[in-house]
Amino acid sequence: MFAVDVSTAGDFQASAPRLLFEGRYWSTEPLRSYDVTPDGQFIMSRRDNPPDQPVTRLNVVLGWAETLKDRVPGEGK
Repeated sequence: MFAVDVSTAGDFQASAPRLLFEGRYWSTEPLRSYDVTPDGQFIMSRRDNPPDQPVTRLNVVLGWAETLKDRVPGEGK
């Protein structure tokens, strides 16, 4: 996994890629098998061997954020 620093002030600029980490990580192509927090400080990835079967199903959950807000106590209520 590589990262680059990006600047969008003025013309687009990107730094040279730098290695974040390496190893064998699970791939679910054409979908990505990782996610990054909005602040870019955390990457979640599954380290594993690829599954024996290709991805043939994608579940899309609409309105999950609102459902989560209703189920989790906290600010915004």
